[in-house]
Amino acid sequence: MRVLFLLVGISVFLTGCGKPADGPTGVEVAGKVTTGTTPLANGVLQFAPDTGLPVSTMVVEGKYIIRLAPGKYRVTLLGTATGGDAKARQISEKYRKGVPVEINGPNSALDFDLSK
Repeated sequence: MRVLFLLVGISVFLTGCGKPADGPTGVEVAGKVTTGTTPLANGVLQFAPDTGLPVSTMVVEGKYIIRLAPGKYRVTLLGTATGGDAKARQISEKYRKGVPVEINGPNSALDFDLSK
């Protein structure tokens, strides 16, 4: 449970630190975060643009949603918790270092499989 509170605190802090993406340039990005076929119980995804400050969003029951300006980002999983025991899931190294993605326009959907 402590991990969940920590993740929420990190998300609130980081979400307020990034470049605002509302208005006509903002794009809603949503997707699923899984480990194989199992949805991630909860965690925090951070989207770091090539320039500017990163923004983050919570993953809840394997789903996330965020509003971003179009451009290139590096996506990192900041932390995870599973079930009631709050044990960290094993995730691939690339999600700890960051995965490059590009947001081009409306209806952007990005799914992440942490086992790959």
